Amino acid sequence: MGNFPFEYAAIVVDSVTGTEFYVYENESTGEIVDTFLSSKWEDAVTEAIEDSIDTAFGADVTYVVLYDEESIRQLDVSSANPIAYQTADVSPTILLTLHREPEADDEERVRTWMSALQENDILKRAEIRVDYTAKNGELLDDGTGLDLSL
Repeated sequence: MGNFPFEYAAIVVDSVTGTEFYVYENESTGEIVDTFLSSKWEDAVTEAIEDSIDTAFGADVTYVVLYDEESIRQLDVSSANPIAYQTADVSPTILLTLHREPEADDEERVRTWMSALQENDILKRAEIRVDYTAKNGELLDDGTGLDLSL
């Protein structure tokens, strides 16, 4: 299944929220676990930041929001007892890919965008990774990119 902590998993779609998530056996504990909450939060953050990304970076950007499953499990919450991502003490990682060469004001642009997310109560904090690629996927910045924390 790629870069996941399992060999086999069921893909499930919650009929109420439309959230697609995995259910699998934790190979070290034998416990059946799911990715519902992280998937739900990833969907919620993706939706919450969509317009601001278009405004800040234009159309030539793709992005992915990721939450660490283990960090969420340590919160002792579940799909039966969920909490909103805004109240959780867990930071998402947002991977931004700008489909162009790096520009001198990119770090300032990203920091301004990150500040707006905080000011509008969309995210308290996040880890942001910015990479630059051509439309064909070729890396344009020798792999350095930007790594910033909100």
